[in-house]
Amino acid sequence: MPARLLIPLLALFAFLSLSTCVYAGPAAPEPGPAGADRPTIGVLHSEPTLTAGGWRASWDLLGAENTFRRLGLECRPVRPADLETGAWTGDLLVLSDIRLIAPATLVAVRQHVARGGRLLATGQTSYRDHENRPWQSPGFALAELFGADFHRWSGLASEAGLALEEELGGGKVLLGRGEAMLVRPRPDSRVLARFLEPAGSAAILETRAGIYTGVSLLAPENSDSAEVTRLVGALLERILPEWRAPRILPAHTRVQPRIPFERVPETPQKTLVSVGLPPLRGEALVAAEGGVTWEGGKAREVRVQALATVGKPPAVALYDPQGSLLTRSERPIRLQGNPWLELVRLNPNGTYRWSAWRGDLHLRPDGGSIQLVNHLPLEEYLRGVVPNEMPAWFPPQALRAMAVVARSFTLAHLGRHRVHGFDLCSSVHCHVYQGLTSENPRVGEAIEQTRDLILTDQGQPLAATYHAVCGGVGEAPEAVWPGRKPARCLPGGPDTRQALKETDSLSDEVTLRRFLDSPPAAWCQGASRFRWEETWTLEELGPKVSEALPRLLGPQAPDLGPLRTLRVLARTAHGRVATLLLEGERASVRVHGDSVRWLLSGGKIGAGGLQSSLFYLDQSEGRVRFRGGGWGHGVGLCQEGAAGRARAGQGYREILQHYYPGACLSTLDEGREAKMGEVEDSRP
Repeated sequence: MPARLLIPLLALFAFLSLSTCVYAGPAAPEPGPAGADRPTIGVLHSEPTLTAGGWRASWDLLGAENTFRRLGLECRPVRPADLETGAWTGDLLVLSDIRLIAPATLVAVRQHVARGGRLLATGQTSYRDHENRPWQSPGFALAELFGADFHRWSGLASEAGLALEEELGGGKVLLGRGEAMLVRPRPDSRVLARFLEPAGSAAILETRAGIYTGVSLLAPENSDSAEVTRLVGALLERILPEWRAPRILPAHTRVQPRIPFERVPETPQKTLVSVGLPPLRGEALVAAEGGVTWEGGKAREVRVQALATVGKPPAVALYDPQGSLLTRSERPIRLQGNPWLELVRLNPNGTYRWSAWRGDLHLRPDGGSIQLVNHLPLEEYLRGVVPNEMPAWFPPQALRAMAVVARSFTLAHLGRHRVHGFDLCSSVHCHVYQGLTSENPRVGEAIEQTRDLILTDQGQPLAATYHAVCGGVGEAPEAVWPGRKPARCLPGGPDTRQALKETDSLSDEVTLRRFLDSPPAAWCQGASRFRWEETWTLEELGPKVSEALPRLLGPQAPDLGPLRTLRVLARTAHGRVATLLLEGERASVRVHGDSVRWLLSGGKIGAGGLQSSLFYLDQSEGRVRFRGGGWGHGVGLCQEGAAGRARAGQGYREILQHYYPGACLSTLDEGREAKMGEVEDSRP
């Protein structure tokens, strides 16, 4: 069976299997108040979400239904048609990460709430429509029911968790699943929990319609935990006041995912990549279907732990499932598995982070933790990169362009983290790499169709930088990162469907405002972040700036005191903020280039920062409005622009030629190099 058909069929099979069951629970909860009716609970099954999410979406539904079973509650699958026709009318509708949802289903959800029904919604629910398109107004389509406006998506650190408010008993809860939607609460919602990181961001909200959680509490990685299941029970008690959660939960077996695996064809090109994964703190389980092997040993699964003993060098220890020591080493241990390695990072409260990796895992002791390094061939590595850097549903030609870009960037940066013992990290600093769990057959096909093709400049792999959305204009690297040398193949410039007038200099404030407020047709204009707006009070910005400046400027960062004003002093040739002045009551400071974006994220590159530096400011009565365009630094390939060009019929070579003018395509296996317009490629 062709690989591109495998995930949709598996998702459909899982959907049909799940749709035939009603969970009643192995152990009944203690009875609620006398006369209380048992609530009728439905879990919405979205075929578009299952198809797009593949095995993970099906796994998440199993986790949701398992949670209710463990709480002794009956639930039944509800298809959108059941909701839209009124065939299902229950007390509680569960929207567990229903990312893709049709307009007719939105209407039915609102009608459910209007007639007195309640919601439990999680994660990315209603983030895009059933055809995977952003809503005309960026954000959640059901924002009025969630009591929250979408702020941005965020990856969570390995030690992710929630800080519960007193209404939920206080304390902290560790999480497994490392994804979250950051939202801004509306006045009519009540915050019940906040994320530990990004600190203070709302995580669980209570509204008139029910409860929204920005993290997937019902996903197996979270809900397999008794602590998280009890938290879900506490939330359900608030939604269903006549029901009481059981004090004792039945025993539980972890819900195992079932992921498809496609072997990558052998290639004469033998480039290997070593990738630094997040360090392992605590305990982890490593398993493989054909067994895990290391020097001198083999087992179906092993438990891994760092050993830090006073007076002795740090070491890595492997145990069998019963706790017997298999081996202990102060040197790195190389684990191999067939056909791949499963790695489960275990938290003390039973939550975990599940992952799977091609190639080998090298475990190196590092104090009280273990440095994990994944070694694998380049083409296999790309399969765990490209779908994390470009959505798998993008047009094939855009995916092929991204595959070439990622391959080129990788080869240009081999050894970037040599001092740390690997080539590349697995975060936004290099590539976002999540291994086998993120692979997609459409992306795999794009990688295979461009096998061994890279961009070169003067015979060397090009450091082909890229970003999500340019907002209609790209930028040169030396303008974004002061001190960076100019790159002739990365000049930046307009990415509009028609050329801008020579007089339209975006370094001019008036022209820039017109460009952002009344934009010309651009290739990335269909993106939800093509234009954006954020408003903050100076009191809100002050602590963020105070936290960020020492990270961005070092020990010489001044103490501004209470923040008074922000002002753009200079712009790049293509309109991005080159210098931003921050004035406080005690001092002032200038921040340059891309560092401006990280003033709102505590100086950390990642979630919480401004979406781009292509913006203007309006300040009035202690409030600052940022009006901007795009997402990312703006250098090199605009991913949404590439998608727009592909939809208009441009091939990947034409797309690459626009974003990297003057670069060449090189075929590694033949050692052949030619200009992009001259490359003949019989591959479709």
